[in-house]
Amino acid sequence: MTASFAFLNFHTIDTANCRSRKHFRYLTPILKILPEQLTHSKLLGSQTFHFLEDPLELVEQIVRLSGLREGEGILEKPLFIWEPRPSS
Repeated sequence: MTASFAFLNFHTIDTANCRSRKHFRYLTPILKILPEQLTHSKLLGSQTFHFLEDPLELVEQIVRLSGLREGEGILEKPLFIWEPRPSS
């Protein structure tokens, strides 16, 4: 089974109202990607994973992703990049 994923989330920056902070709004919904969606995919062997999650959800997803990688014989430790999920 081949899977393809699009992890795009476009945003705009409001430069007219920027003083000391960046102001932007998401133009597309934030996609919820689960580690199990990468099963039997070449993406499971990626060197880097970028998460947009709450802290507790992040820990759970890294544990699940690491278990899937180990089950596929992928022993190298990837780089995890985390951004806090914006409040809705």
